Amino acid sequence: MSDSELREPMFHRQDRKSPNSKLPACFATVAFVAATALAVALAVTWVKELPCSSNSNHLSTPSSWIKFFHISDIHLDPDYVDTISYTKTFCRNATNYILADYLAPFGRIGCDSPELLVRNTFHAMKNASKVEQPDFIVVTGDMSAHRLGSPTGANVLNAITIATHELQRAFPNTHVFPCLGNNDVPDDYYIPPQPNATEWYEKLMGLWKASIMCSGCDWRFEHSPVTESEFDATFLNGGYYKAQISPTLTLLVLNTIYFSKKSSVRNAKFLLTAQQQMDWLRSELQRADIGGGKVVISGHIPPGIDPYKFSSFWFDNYTELYVRYTAATYPHVIGGQIFGHLHKDDFRFFYGNSAKPSVQQASAILLTASLTPVYRNNPTFRLVYMNDETNTFADYKQWYLDLAVADEYMVTNWLMEYTFSEAFPSSLGKVINPERILDINNGIISKTEDNTWLKYIWHRQVEFLPDQPTFSRNLLYCSMRCSNSTEFDQCRESLPFIPG
Repeated sequence: MSDSELREPMFHRQDRKSPNSKLPACFATVAFVAATALAVALAVTWVKELPCSSNSNHLSTPSSWIKFFHISDIHLDPDYVDTISYTKTFCRNATNYILADYLAPFGRIGCDSPELLVRNTFHAMKNASKVEQPDFIVVTGDMSAHRLGSPTGANVLNAITIATHELQRAFPNTHVFPCLGNNDVPDDYYIPPQPNATEWYEKLMGLWKASIMCSGCDWRFEHSPVTESEFDATFLNGGYYKAQISPTLTLLVLNTIYFSKKSSVRNAKFLLTAQQQMDWLRSELQRADIGGGKVVISGHIPPGIDPYKFSSFWFDNYTELYVRYTAATYPHVIGGQIFGHLHKDDFRFFYGNSAKPSVQQASAILLTASLTPVYRNNPTFRLVYMNDETNTFADYKQWYLDLAVADEYMVTNWLMEYTFSEAFPSSLGKVINPERILDINNGIISKTEDNTWLKYIWHRQVEFLPDQPTFSRNLLYCSMRCSNSTEFDQCRESLPFIPG
């Protein structure tokens, strides 16, 4: 499909409700009309809003609040073919490929993102920005598709280049702060030995630096967010850096491949760089503490448990240090934490001292679902709101694309999926902190209500069919609140099996 055939992505101003949501009173009145008009409605790019639609797309927030788009796991695949099945060749024209049963120009479950989907998503974000006016964009890793790695990383770099240029084309005047994912290096989890590592970081710097520094960008704060000398020093050393969002708010961008158990080269220089990055994190948290500021931490691979492998993502020594810094020593300077990698909409909650648990010494992480539909979820992106007085996460809202509808009718109608404060209401108001995430965690295994569980599991899949026939609630409960394998095993053993 050519650019001229790409229809401008649309927004439906009615929230998509979870299965247990109460339907509007007028639903019965319009049901017949909606059903008879379905064929026509799906054949055009404009979906007229019914009079009974809620207007929750307009989130009431102070104009001074900081807003940013968060998108993750783009996994752009330049080799995607919309007529080829995911079976055997991952939707690529390779030996023994199998033709698919249907055309999928916007993407196919089981395969990574075609360029058309990536371009359309950035257009959708651009449409949303006309109303929301985000201050910046955070991309938490994995711009490149799976299975593109090689010793030179040429195909990986090509995919990153395409994704970066498409994002820059859609947002030429907006700061973009990307981080490295395990698929953003020459081969999966493979950071080459020096001096090749620095050479790779130089290539990424050539792509990303213009949007990170962005001297001509729209920026409501008086200062530039990134000092070139500081950026070069840390990024060329280990692919991590910081951005000063405001005088009292710093974004710390980590390269979590150094902490991952799957990292494939662990020589002395690699281990030194990993420790230098962790020391840098501690010093930045200490700096914020002394100056009375806050930090937002972004990265790709989160600390904690992989719920599919029942094991820790990070080596225990790095996990222990990270939890100590963010949950025990400096929890008061954490404005928020965002990661990706899992491809699911989820949360993480860690106590700083599990022997004496307290929400005052705890850490909460938001995991956003992926753009790629490879692991059975609809494509998504979100807008995060920060209270500018407290420099803490206050709320977010999330859009998604119904991939089946998009492929079937050649229409990309981006829908509002949910708003955090509405899906998980609290007497605390609009704030996302450890106490709020702990409430969600406890609600998953509640014996008195299913509301939290149903909303959580529906949004976790981004409105797509579950990737398992049933879910173990205790598995998801324990993986949300345990930082290491020992805690996770003890947690699972202490709970009965509660099916989803």
